[in-house]
Parts: sequence; structure tokens; C-alpha cells
Amino acid sequence: MPFVNEYIPPDDVKKYRIEEIRKNVQVGFSGSAQWTIDRERDICFREVWRGSEDFFYRTTNHFYWKGRLIWVTLKGLSKEEAWRVEGERFGEEDPADPRSRFLRFRLVHWTQDDFSFLSPELKAKRVEIIRDLKQALEASKGGVGVYASQPDRPCHVTLIVGKEVS
Repeated sequence: MPFVNEYIPPDDVKKYRIEEIRKNVQVGFSGSAQWTIDRERDICFREVWRGSEDFFYRTTNHFYWKGRLIWVTLKGLSKEEAWRVEGERFGEEDPADPRSRFLRFRLVHWTQDDFSFLSPELKAKRVEIIRDLKQALEASKGGVGVYASQPDRPCHVTLIVGKEVS
């Protein structure tokens, strides 16, 4: 089953640690009751904080990946910024659908639960995690999810991962 955008069902609040996440998010929590989820693969993505003013394009997200909660910080980039940013690039190929909306993000930081790094087990699956995160971003229309103004228009994401992200 592919990713779908939906409001979080009450039965999933405990399984996906939604209340715990609400308590741990800094001031500015979006309070979003929606997410993007692939139930078959046990993966969900949810924006929990968006910066303001100079940091508006920076978001903190929870990415629940196969039983592990990964906190992901992303920065939205313009086309020009994406050209200048160094790092490993995922999704620079042409989109499958020419109607696609292009979005570009830089993976600024990620952490696992309360650690400031990913465990060796998850680091070994780094490329798979990044691939799944990119798919979730595309399905969520860049984090907008159920609020997308053009839900049927495809989204193509380029995700740039710098050397500082291990």
C-alpha cells in the first residue's frame, strides 16, 4: 500500500507516540492532526514545527520508520539555493509525470529518539531511510498532506543530504 495523507485516527495515537511527540516539541508546535502514512511498511511522516520569519522554511518533523522514531529537520530550498548546496542528492532525475510540482529540501539534521545521532543499526540503512523519507515528502506534498490545494498533482522532491548528516 502506498503512502496516504489522512487525519490521525485515535487508535494510532498510542502506537505512533503522538502524545509523547506533542510533549517534546518546542514552542511553535503546529498541532497538526494529520500525517502521511504507509501502514503496510509501518512508516509515517508528520510536520510538527515550522519556523517563523527568517526560519520559515525550516521544519521539524517526526518520521516513524519501522518501529523507530526519527526526528528530521528539513530546510526548503529555492531552485537557485539547491544548485549551490553541496551534498548527496536524491531525486534529481526527471519526474515520472511532467505535471509534477518540484520541491527541494536539505536534510539539516536527524536524530533518533533522545539521542543526537542515529544508532549504528539505522546508519547501516541510511540510503533506505532517505529513500523512504523522500517518498513520504512527495506523497505529503512537502509536508502539507491533507491540506494540499492540488492533492492530485504529483510532487517531485529533490532531497540533498550534506556531509554533516551521518
